[in-house]
Amino acid sequence: MHIVLQIFGEGGIYHFHHGFKDYVYIPLGGNRVKVSRMYLNLIIVFALTGIWHGANWTFLVWGLFHGLFLIIEKLTGLNKTTKYKFIRWFITMVIVIIGWVFFRSDNLSYAVDYLKIMFSLHNEEQFISFKLLMDYQLLMLFILSFIGSTPLIKKYIIPNIDAYKNITINKNLTYIQNI
Repeated sequence: MHIVLQIFGEGGIYHFHHGFKDYVYIPLGGNRVKVSRMYLNLIIVFALTGIWHGANWTFLVWGLFHGLFLIIEKLTGLNKTTKYKFIRWFITMVIVIIGWVFFRSDNLSYAVDYLKIMFSLHNEEQFISFKLLMDYQLLMLFILSFIGSTPLIKKYIIPNIDAYKNITINKNLTYIQNI
C-alpha cells in the first residue's frame, strides 16, 4: 500500500509530504522512538495534514483515515514486501477513493451517506440501482478507467509509442513546477 501511496503522492504534493516529515514528524522523534510513540507521531502528523487542508471535520477524518492505514501497513509488514502487488494496488485504490469521499464532502453525515450509497447499504428508493448504470457504454468506460489506473499503460503501451521514447523527465524540475 505504501509503495503505491508513495508513488501516488509524488506528483503535486511532494514538497507537502517532506514539509510535514521534516518539520513535524522528525522533531516529534520520527521512528527513532519506541514503536508506540512512533505510531502516535504518525497519528499526529496525519491529523495535522487533515487540518492543514481545511477547517472541517471531514479533512481531519481524511487525514486520520490515511494515517490509520499507514499504521496498519507498518504493523502487518506490507510496506516491506514486494509480494501481492496487484492486491496491494487494489486495496490502495479503494482506500484512496474512500478517502476522497471524506475530502470532498461538506460534512461527515454527507460522507457517510455517500459511502452507504457507494456500497449499496442504503434504501432502494434513495439510489440508482447498480444494474441500471451498467449499460455497455458505462461498462466499457469502467474497463478503460480500470486499465488506465494500473501500471499496464506505463509498462506496455507508452514504451511502444515512438513519441514517448525520446522524452526524459527531470524529476527536480517536475517537483519545482508542482509547488
